[in-house]
Amino acid sequence: MPSLPRKVLAVLAVLLAACASPVPRPETVHRGDYGAVRAYIAALARQEMRKADVTGLSVALVDDQNLVWADGFGFADRARDVPAGADTVYRVGSITKLFTAAAVMQLAEQGKLAIDRPIEAVIPGFSMKSRFENARPVTPRLLMSHHAGLPTDILKGFSEPHPRSLAELTRQLQDEYLAFPPGTLWSYSNVGYSLLGRAVEMAAGVPYDVHIGGALLKPLGLTNASITARAPEGPMAAKGYRNGKEAADLVLRDISAGGLNASVRDMSRFLSMIFADGRANGRSVLRPETVREMLRPQNADVPLDLNFRVGLGWMLSGLGEIEFSGAGPVAHHAGGTALFHSQVIVLPAHKLGVVVLSNSASSRKVVKLFAARDRERRPGHGDRTVSREDSGPGGPDRADRSSAAARRREDRARHHTECVARAGRRVRDNESGRRPPPRHPDCAITRRAPSVPEGFDDGGPGRRLRAPAGGAR
Repeated sequence: MPSLPRKVLAVLAVLLAACASPVPRPETVHRGDYGAVRAYIAALARQEMRKADVTGLSVALVDDQNLVWADGFGFADRARDVPAGADTVYRVGSITKLFTAAAVMQLAEQGKLAIDRPIEAVIPGFSMKSRFENARPVTPRLLMSHHAGLPTDILKGFSEPHPRSLAELTRQLQDEYLAFPPGTLWSYSNVGYSLLGRAVEMAAGVPYDVHIGGALLKPLGLTNASITARAPEGPMAAKGYRNGKEAADLVLRDISAGGLNASVRDMSRFLSMIFADGRANGRSVLRPETVREMLRPQNADVPLDLNFRVGLGWMLSGLGEIEFSGAGPVAHHAGGTALFHSQVIVLPAHKLGVVVLSNSASSRKVVKLFAARDRERRPGHGDRTVSREDSGPGGPDRADRSSAAARRREDRARHHTECVARAGRRVRDNESGRRPPPRHPDCAITRRAPSVPEGFDDGGPGRRLRAPAGGAR
């Protein structure tokens, strides 16, 4: 039986062997023989979780229609001594966007919306303020690929005990300005996906969470998954942890951008549907041409994006400084809230995928570490990758630089969301009379923004947080 190339093993092993005391890696893995991979992951998982004080983490490896391995490490609930496992339910954060994009494409297949028509065709009366003359209209396609020019987040109402509806957020957006002319550059936007959630509601005629449950979660057999503004609850739910202590995660308004709760087993079924050209459990969930379109680069004609590529929902670039050689396209998405972090990566040409979910505020780097490609390659194995030194005289070529820049933008974007979440906690603490936690040193203050609630004390009222120097996602 042929062996898997080491570049594929890198994804299957879901880890980065850049440890102070690296765990020995298997030299060759035959397809269907995952024993060495399992032992490798388990050893490195325990090592890295100890180093980063991560309470619980679950991982799944998917080979086409087979869940070849799913397991957990640490605790889903430390107080009750409940171990993390394949069915532990985590908050997956922005991986929710893949489901929102899939729901939009389903409705497009049914003729209930058109992804290249202005968004007001499905949300009558919607508009945003603009300083850009003769700008293109905001469309579902541009929203799904983060090219619609919307702000990253709207802080006012971002997290409240009783979050506003997507309809209320849509009305609030009409008082905001576009940040960029639509179609001119990639700019990650949570509120853009909230607007898509409202489009789903209008086209389907039911609330977003109800539609996602009936159109995606049930047909895919995601028995433990749900859409909610709150962290998961129940006997299978993972508790959230900060500094090793149980904590409460934020209540999110933007449920169509980050409201999915699911297990790695649930997520593996979603990936198997993608690998089966949209089919699951004997029925068509998405058409084959729809799956291909979602994985097709949407921004090849956007000069400001350089060589960074994004599909509909899926990121197609920016996953590391070393590119896979001959592995075909790599599609991925990360997610993160205040306490939960997640990553999904797929190699569509090989029908291989990995899911990593965790329940600790400190786990972002560990999740990224586990889901990143292996940077260490040895010559003579027939799958040599291109490193910065390999790209020719003068260092990396333009593609390497643009990929690294895109990755930095995505990291800053995720950090920006965490800063917004931190600001929301401070606002609530102010309003309740509790002493707010200290401001994180990486969350700086920028210009006044009318969308920030009154009483925000981090640098003065009416100010908002931004990511560190270099921009926000």
